[in-house]
Amino acid sequence: MSLNYLALLYQDQGKYEQAEPLYKQVLAHREKLLDSDHPTTLRTRKHLNELQQALKQQEASKNPCIPEENTFDIESVFMAMLTQRFFGSCPLPE
Repeated sequence: MSLNYLALLYQDQGKYEQAEPLYKQVLAHREKLLDSDHPTTLRTRKHLNELQQALKQQEASKNPCIPEENTFDIESVFMAMLTQRFFGSCPLPE
């Protein structure tokens, strides 16, 4: 139970990367002990889903035209190409 509260605390603080593995651990434990359809398990799955949505929004808010240091993956290159194609240029860094 305390891992779940710690995950909730991390999520409330915006520390999504720290909260996600805790939620996954709690979910696996609850699915094993309770059931995948148990209300407590479903609530944990809901919290994990909300967290993952927040992570996606956080990633989407990053400027796709300015890759992070030493990271040149296909997704960031593709997003930069789309941004340039539809908006003419990349927005200036803040």
